[in-house]
Amino acid sequence: MYKSINHKLLKKITVLFLLTTLFVVTKIKASDTVGTTIEVTEDAINLFIIEQYNKLGFQNGISGSVNGVTYDITLLVPNVKLLTNQAKVTFGFKIESNVFNGIIEFEDELSFQVPSISELTVQGISQAFANGVNSLNINQNLKDVIISAWDGLQLEVYPMKLAKTIEDSEWLVERAINVVDPYFSVDFNVVTGKLRLGLNTYLEGNEYFRAGLFPKIAPFCDLKIQSGSRVEVKEFRLYTSDAKYIEGRTNLGTCPKNGELTIWLNHQFSFAYFMVRILFKKSNTFYLRTYQCVPNGVFDGGYDNLN
Repeated sequence: MYKSINHKLLKKITVLFLLTTLFVVTKIKASDTVGTTIEVTEDAINLFIIEQYNKLGFQNGISGSVNGVTYDITLLVPNVKLLTNQAKVTFGFKIESNVFNGIIEFEDELSFQVPSISELTVQGISQAFANGVNSLNINQNLKDVIISAWDGLQLEVYPMKLAKTIEDSEWLVERAINVVDPYFSVDFNVVTGKLRLGLNTYLEGNEYFRAGLFPKIAPFCDLKIQSGSRVEVKEFRLYTSDAKYIEGRTNLGTCPKNGELTIWLNHQFSFAYFMVRILFKKSNTFYLRTYQCVPNGVFDGGYDNLN
């Protein structure tokens, strides 16, 4: 159940984020800061806390004895209440001991933090847990063991690793857009029933198509192609500098992301300018590039670009 909730919420948030980038990174070499707002409801937060509470390894109970006081204490599931500009958390404990039996609880303020920007998991931190426990009308030994066991408890109020999901998004990978990790920032705004996360990051477009003539065994050359993303090379045509056709070929293979594709040529080259036109295909979109090349092993960035 919780996994399904996480998956659906994450999918909606990721789509929202990517739609935001679509309007910002419209050119293949564009770079900009983009942001989006994520709303996590109070009910969703409490479901996430229940999920964390039920995980193997979560300490939800302690037992033992201290200074003649025997005890068996269970931490009840913490409950978060979101009000305007204020987040509250209620901690409850079921206590069975030789000095007290019953259920006690107290309310504390909750603050939020992001312990790992690269993963972007949001945690809630109790502001005055020890003070709250010490305000309870129970034996001091019981207070001490409760504080020792649960003070500093970090509650996952948004457990999905959003940043990692965004970075691995097929949408961004196909478009050769990098999410620059250190530039992730998050701000928090609490309104009644909701926690709003303002997510900002720096996107860096690294799309490029380059081509160059590289000497092999004189007077022959190879045509080498570089690309910032995985792209199919559908066709190339080689011309003299005054646009006379020399040779061409179709369906030449795939150039890997940030890699090279080498195409052997039949023409015998002299040291002069040549024009190369290449048709690329990526994600059902065609890109036509024209290059002015000299057979000197230098890549050209292209001109007269279509798409």
